[in-house]
Amino acid sequence: MKKLGFLLIAAALMLPLAAGGKGESAQGTHKIGVSMYNLTSEYLTSLKTHMEKYVAEKPEYSSVKLVFLDAQSDPVKQNSQVDNLITQKVNSIVMIPFDREQQVPAVEAAAKAGVPLIELCASTVSDKKRSYVGSDDIQSGLMLAQEMFKTTKPNAKIIVLHGPTGQNAQVMRYAGLKEVMKNYPNAKIVAEKVCDWDRSRALDAIQNIIQSGMEFDAVFAENDEMAMGALLACEGAGVKGKFIGGVDAIPDALLAVEAGRLNCTVFQNSVAQARTAVDVAVKLANGESIEKLYDIPYELVTKANVAKYK
Repeated sequence: MKKLGFLLIAAALMLPLAAGGKGESAQGTHKIGVSMYNLTSEYLTSLKTHMEKYVAEKPEYSSVKLVFLDAQSDPVKQNSQVDNLITQKVNSIVMIPFDREQQVPAVEAAAKAGVPLIELCASTVSDKKRSYVGSDDIQSGLMLAQEMFKTTKPNAKIIVLHGPTGQNAQVMRYAGLKEVMKNYPNAKIVAEKVCDWDRSRALDAIQNIIQSGMEFDAVFAENDEMAMGALLACEGAGVKGKFIGGVDAIPDALLAVEAGRLNCTVFQNSVAQARTAVDVAVKLANGESIEKLYDIPYELVTKANVAKYK
């Protein structure tokens, strides 16, 4: 009897561990790791803010703890950080990948360890992610290019400002531009500059192009930071009448569109992306079923409708 009593006590003590599984106890804190490729980006900073605010304001998420990591645009560092989150036994991982191919090992490591990982805002080519929450980047490129050709001439000379080479947004937004250009065979890309989503690098690039005397009609910037850099360069040099557009609808860009300084931007819904990512990550932590894709559509923003987005 004494032996039986000891076994029953031991079994009772083990029950909370069994209930929790990997990571924190299912009845305790849900720890969600969030790997962001660079928190100096205004858009990614807004995603972080909206995720934190959503968790803080929603009573059901009082047990949710978000652990944010900044990879500082280093793909090797981001893979290492995901490995670290796996070692910490987080309940789920949200990753905004720096590179669509170089971050595949991180996705595969999480899958192998049994830690559910979703991708937010940017995606990898891996099929081992549990879900993608975000927008279809090729659509933003299509929208921006279509608006560009409404404003410029069919044989427009175009400058393209690229994000980091290999990032999904960079690849797919450029693909959207090239798709639209099939309808304008006389249009030409006269310069392409990799500015890594950075305003100051875009400003320098366009200043150098203006000083070189190169003719151009439009600047297709793959994000708003670079579009604002191009705008400042043109305004500083007194260059007028050029189409300039970007993607993300950051506050500076919205103000510039409203003032008629920037032709357009493409709205990427950071609030919906952030909240959906948290919801999906919590569902995974609870062992609930989820969808493979949560598509949050892009929306074109011009002076005619910009008030809706401010």
